[in-house]
Amino acid sequence: MTSIALGSLFGPSHAADVSWTGGTGDWSDGANWGGSVPGVLDSARIENGGTAQVTDSQTVDRVFPGFNANTTGTVTVLPGGILTSNSTTNIGQGSNSVGTLNVNGGTFIANSTGTGIDGAVPGTANVNLTSGTLINKGIWNASRSGTWNFNFTGGNLASKQINGSAGMVIDFDGTTITPGDVGVAGRMTTATAAINMTTNSHTQIDIGGTNVATGSVYQDPAGFYDLVFSGNSSITVGGDLEVSFIDGFAGSISNSDTFNIIQSNASGDRILGSFDNVTFGARLNTSGGEGSFLVTLVNNQFVRLSDYQAIPEASHFALTGGLLALAALVILRKRISH
Repeated sequence: MTSIALGSLFGPSHAADVSWTGGTGDWSDGANWGGSVPGVLDSARIENGGTAQVTDSQTVDRVFPGFNANTTGTVTVLPGGILTSNSTTNIGQGSNSVGTLNVNGGTFIANSTGTGIDGAVPGTANVNLTSGTLINKGIWNASRSGTWNFNFTGGNLASKQINGSAGMVIDFDGTTITPGDVGVAGRMTTATAAINMTTNSHTQIDIGGTNVATGSVYQDPAGFYDLVFSGNSSITVGGDLEVSFIDGFAGSISNSDTFNIIQSNASGDRILGSFDNVTFGARLNTSGGEGSFLVTLVNNQFVRLSDYQAIPEASHFALTGGLLALAALVILRKRISH
């Protein structure tokens, strides 16, 4: 009795490693985990060649697909599914291991502001984003000695920082890049990994103020705007550039305000390519139709928005048109009366 009482004074028990024992099946089915579904303090291990499919909301401490040497495991987040990993997610961590994370219509959240996603030490890590949302609030460590395979063909990616390895190129082919997530300002940084935005990609930039996102946090407060930043590698732009106002900033923006929304500090080629929906030196309407920006490439280092011009509201045009019609009618009546 005394030991039980003392144990209760020290709070809940330590986290457990819960291993997947099923084949391809539902994450929420305890039978696939040998009896009970992993909880918020547990590490979820998928290492038997099976596939854990997430179709509802699940939160664990860590996710380990293919963690130990010579193991294989897959996690797939399907529509309706939200999988949150509060600490590091390790994918294909061990020697000769293969780990796969599929985001196919659901949402995966790497919630740690430290190292959110890691792996391939020296195994193989596969990350497939076809639809849905992948959020990484911390560092994505893809600089290990193993192999990382990124397949970003759809959905939304919001990642604070991706650390790559020499020669790594991350292709965005149909995926929407959303620094800080949709509707919230933030900064997406890559280190030693080039960014390639293909013709099917979208770069969604939110503008809520004149302060550029710093990258010190995943999401910035009101008064900031998005930035896609590479510290030492090139950025090839392509696809569509989309710009939206947030936090009511459309009502206070000045024509003289400038926004460097994409930046590369590479020593050689910095920013390459061009967008599909706007050329450099042309104007781009905001997604909400409030106005337009001049889009320019500055010193081959910055993609800049400037010279904002508001678009008068439709009601203004209707009122002006009505007044002109009334004036014409008055003139016509005067002519008839004479």
